[in-house]
Amino acid sequence: MKKKILNLKPSVFIAVGLAILAIALILSGQLKSDDAMVENSKNDIATDKTKTLITVRVIKSIAKDHNAVIIINGKTETSMNVEINAETDGRIFKINMNTGQVINKGDVIAKIMVNNRQAVLNHAKNITTQRKLEYEAAKKLALKGFQSKIKKAAALANLSAAKANLLTAQIDLNHTIIKSPFDGIISKKHTNIGDYVKSGDPIAIIISLNPLYVTAHVAEGEIDHIKTGAIISIRLISGQQTTGKITRIAPVADDNTRTFKIEAMVDNQNNFIKAGLSAKLRLSLATEKAHLITPAILSLNDDGNVGIKTITKDNIVIFNQIKIIENTDEGLWITGIDNKATIISVGQEYVVHGQKVNTVIDSDIKKQADGLEAIRNVKT
Repeated sequence: MKKKILNLKPSVFIAVGLAILAIALILSGQLKSDDAMVENSKNDIATDKTKTLITVRVIKSIAKDHNAVIIINGKTETSMNVEINAETDGRIFKINMNTGQVINKGDVIAKIMVNNRQAVLNHAKNITTQRKLEYEAAKKLALKGFQSKIKKAAALANLSAAKANLLTAQIDLNHTIIKSPFDGIISKKHTNIGDYVKSGDPIAIIISLNPLYVTAHVAEGEIDHIKTGAIISIRLISGQQTTGKITRIAPVADDNTRTFKIEAMVDNQNNFIKAGLSAKLRLSLATEKAHLITPAILSLNDDGNVGIKTITKDNIVIFNQIKIIENTDEGLWITGIDNKATIISVGQEYVVHGQKVNTVIDSDIKKQADGLEAIRNVKT
């Protein structure tokens, strides 16, 4: 056996040696790789244990009694806007109006030529008198049995027809004098002396500015705060200020804007306020607890809801959907969080709901909030 081994060629020994060396190297590398994996896992665990939490800046906020105000854009409108039309045919021979003129109820604004209307009326009166006498005679004869009830009924019908013709003639004559149906202002004059008008043709437009109405459209989120009878402050674009009382709230929202139209009635003696002016309506709401924040700290959740992020006692981030009750120059007044809350003021965009964080009191923002509150107290 030994002789056979010794008789092997040297190349065979070399090949076997190389094979053994390769196996040794492979095993050695695998062992080192396993050791490295174990070492890396240990390092990862150590890193997780010592990993630094995200630090956010927070402010301690305490809700305060706040009397919120809704400000709505609106405009002034007339209480009445009526087109006066001719009610008979004829030529205008007198005009007693000018655009912008103040008029009273019953004032004559125009006259149509009478022509033969007076004669027609006189004739109708005479016929009516005749028919009345005929009826009285027929009635007496019927009572004595000298005339049938049919003739009496015919006489009564003739009298009724005569009275109807008399009334028509009287109304036609009356319509030649055109009067204002209410106190107001001539907004537009459609006719002049010499114009021929037919029944239904426009004569003038008369408007009433007292009372005056201010209309506005209120967002669906604020309509529940507005009640009929509430007093509302009004500031016009001209600088004039007045008050009004809400008299109407639309029961249905506009399909396009999702807003509700409201009307406020304003006492406008002497037509002091004009129609068509832009106005801002200011309505005070009930006092409620609210926080004053800067809009910069607002966030959106995955559903697109507006809110802010607060911190629990255990430093866990909580997203709070809020309600903005007023937007002022000082900031936003909001509800929807506890009366005492720790609000994230810086870093809210880097943390999510449920995440644990470290916190630092935001002294700068706290000072700013205190300063704004001091200014507000001075103003009030």
